[in-house]
Amino acid sequence: MYTDNDFKKSNAAFTSRVLITIFILAAGLGCVVTAMVIRSRWFAGIASALTACLTYAHISLKVMPHYHYKRLLGDMREGLTRDTDGWFVSLATEPRKSDGVPVRDFIIRIGETEEDERLFYWDDDKPAPELQPGDRVNIKSYGNYIKELAVI
Repeated sequence: MYTDNDFKKSNAAFTSRVLITIFILAAGLGCVVTAMVIRSRWFAGIASALTACLTYAHISLKVMPHYHYKRLLGDMREGLTRDTDGWFVSLATEPRKSDGVPVRDFIIRIGETEEDERLFYWDDDKPAPELQPGDRVNIKSYGNYIKELAVI
């Protein structure tokens, strides 16, 4: 499910977001220094506040989601893998965030009762599998995150 191309794309996206953040900080610092050279306190104050707000917003909204996804992919590549066999129950239609990564709930049943259901996370960036309830599946996972899915 995950290839080296996924890791390269994730690293490139994260790096570009960090470079944009550095550009925002450099431009803001240039404005603050210019304001101090021309001795304009109000311009320096506005430039400082605007730089801080833009940097915080960009890091929170653009950089951190890519950081979380990059970290997850790295952990999946190097972490322990667990195999689980079971019967497909459902895949959520709406994504949610787990550890800062958008995922969809993927539920399988490994036994006869409802207590034997297991929750896994399907990466929302990946296309959903075409499964019917009751299909037998094999899941290779890192924690609850699905690395590979095979229909048995």
